[in-house]
Amino acid sequence: MIKVEELKKLISQGETTTVQFKIRTDDAYKMGVEMVAFSNSLGGKIIIGINDKDGSVSGLTYDEIQITNNILSNAASDCVKPPIIITTETVNIDNQNIVVATVSQGKDKPYKDNKGIIWVKNGSDKRKVFSNSELRVMMQSCGNLAADMDSIEETSYKDISIQTLKTYLYKRYTKKCADAGIVGAAIQASEVEDIVKAIDVNFTIEQLLQNILLMDSKRQLTLSGLLLLGKSIQRFKPVFTLKCISFVGNSIATNEFRDKMPDTEIEGNLLDQYNAAISFINRNLKSIQVEKEFNSLPRLEIPLEVFVETFTNALIHRDYYQNSPIRIFIFDNRIEIISPGILPDSVTEESIKRGISKPRNQLLFDNAKFLLPYTGIGSGIIRAMKSYEHINFKNDSIREEFVITIDRPDIPEENIYHGNKSDYDNVKSDYDGKKSDYDSKKSDYDDGQKSDYDDTKSDYDDGQKSDYDNAKSDYDNAKSDYDSKKSDYDDVKSDYDNAKSDYDGKKSDYDDVKSDYDGQKSDYDNVKGDYDSQKSDYDSQKSDYDDKKSDYDDTKSDYDDIKSDYDGKKSDYDDAKSDYDDGQKSDYDNAKSDYDGKKSDYDGKKSDYDVVKSDYDSKKSDYDNSQKSDYDDKKSDYDDTKSDYDDIKSDYDGKKSDYDNVKSDYDEKILTFSTLPKSRKEIMTFLDISTHTDNYERHIVPLLKKGYLTMTLPDKPKSKNQKYLTTEYGKKFIQNRSKNSQT
Repeated sequence: MIKVEELKKLISQGETTTVQFKIRTDDAYKMGVEMVAFSNSLGGKIIIGINDKDGSVSGLTYDEIQITNNILSNAASDCVKPPIIITTETVNIDNQNIVVATVSQGKDKPYKDNKGIIWVKNGSDKRKVFSNSELRVMMQSCGNLAADMDSIEETSYKDISIQTLKTYLYKRYTKKCADAGIVGAAIQASEVEDIVKAIDVNFTIEQLLQNILLMDSKRQLTLSGLLLLGKSIQRFKPVFTLKCISFVGNSIATNEFRDKMPDTEIEGNLLDQYNAAISFINRNLKSIQVEKEFNSLPRLEIPLEVFVETFTNALIHRDYYQNSPIRIFIFDNRIEIISPGILPDSVTEESIKRGISKPRNQLLFDNAKFLLPYTGIGSGIIRAMKSYEHINFKNDSIREEFVITIDRPDIPEENIYHGNKSDYDNVKSDYDGKKSDYDSKKSDYDDGQKSDYDDTKSDYDDGQKSDYDNAKSDYDNAKSDYDSKKSDYDDVKSDYDNAKSDYDGKKSDYDDVKSDYDGQKSDYDNVKGDYDSQKSDYDSQKSDYDDKKSDYDDTKSDYDDIKSDYDGKKSDYDDAKSDYDDGQKSDYDNAKSDYDGKKSDYDGKKSDYDVVKSDYDSKKSDYDNSQKSDYDDKKSDYDDTKSDYDDIKSDYDGKKSDYDNVKSDYDEKILTFSTLPKSRKEIMTFLDISTHTDNYERHIVPLLKKGYLTMTLPDKPKSKNQKYLTTEYGKKFIQNRSKNSQT
């Protein structure tokens, strides 16, 4: 129930995307339209009894409250398709009653009014929806539409890249492969059947792919299967590719290009597209000479991690219902990564900066992490912005695309790295020369020798065999020369490709290590700075202390010498006094005089000693009260923080263990219950929980992904007749749990 103060605050802030005022209502259709708009957007409240012009309260009578509730109920049931459930409450503000109707964000979008019109909120107002793109976004947000699960006609297992498949299976089932000794070089050397056998002896490769939804029941690849494992996406989906262009200047309206990636370089699956894009970025960005030493390693003008994260994000989250490619445009002052489709429902430019992620392509999202470099926890954009802050985002609903713009830094020419690239340039130059020779010879052959041969062959057909043989010999010689040049060209091209590949690999390794080093170096510099500052203060205090200690020791030594002399004279005096007492007064007076002189010297040195001792004690007190105290405080803060961390870590580990145990209990219950086919509703009822989508995704979907459960109608995952059956793999899980509990 909403509190009065909270409601007053809402009213004082006026109408918004989630708050609508009505002074009265007598039209169920108009209320239905408001409810449709709220359901298709973020949900909200309709407050009746408030003047939408000035926000003043105009309370309802008892009869008006009854009529209003009936209209709201009828609107939710009859004027919203599919019908929705709302909550209403009457709130008294300053002795005046108003009605508050709460409409939740819909789970079955898009909603329509009873005339078939789709409405969404537009600020504090509403508008009709006509765009297919917006409808797709709504349906995708509710799980009612998923491009990545669509079957691709005429595809089969033969269209899978075996090398990529082996890598995927190993990354997804690493422990099982390792247990079977399939690691390292053995991964690619092993047959696919042997890897599948290590994963589950009861599955063929096609059954395994069907179980994880990368292949349908007709043994056709789903879009996710084609994107991740296919030999060539473009054969079946030509537009699901990249367009990579480096322009001269800052406008797309130019015919001058520095580099343009050919389509043949982007053939393959998403991993191939990722590698091609990173290679394109590497060769078109400037490298900066960081250190002055000749052999120091350079770095890219923009950290490579920025492109790893943003481009992976584009591959996984783009809208695959949009028939257009991802585009990477490099200008002199910026780089643009343009991804088809606007952001998914409720995600904004600001929310993705905070790490909020809502996958559009859930199946692709869940499986791509076994091939592409991302974690799947929404931290990629945060990491990119941490390593380079000049990144901007634009959700362009008019063009139906999401644009990431990365500003390029201004770099003086003298800081641009040209070092070891000369080796690559030499090979490239040699390659270009050989290529030119080859093209020239080929042209000569095509235009000259071949034509001569054809003419002479014609003469030969008329009886001039000798001329034909001569021309044929010339042709053969030219062909041999062409083949030789072609061989030289192929060798140099191979050297160039190998050198370029090695350079790209080393550059990528360097960027990764350099990034780690920069992070560690920054942490070290901060700690080193604090340490140096504290050390300097300590050394200064220590030096003062040592000087005073030295003065003290010298004065103490002088004092000890005088004291010793004084003690000797005192002894002489005592002896003389004794003699004096025996009548030797004169000797006593002499000794007394000597004693008084030494006593005066002693008092002077004692005064010097006391001054130095006081100065020493003051400096020692300063040292104890400042540096030592600061150190003790820092040490205490560290110990307290460490203790808090250890407590939280221990509590987290305990909670994690409890969660894992409870989750395993739920899994065991579901699998035991489903040894005979059970529907989603039967399983949820058995668990005594609602059939809500969240519970389905929390309890059933993970078991499907693990292969513990299988669908009875795998080609119709959303069928009302769908049931779930425990697999042999799931039965083994139950047996292992039973053995562990007995132990």
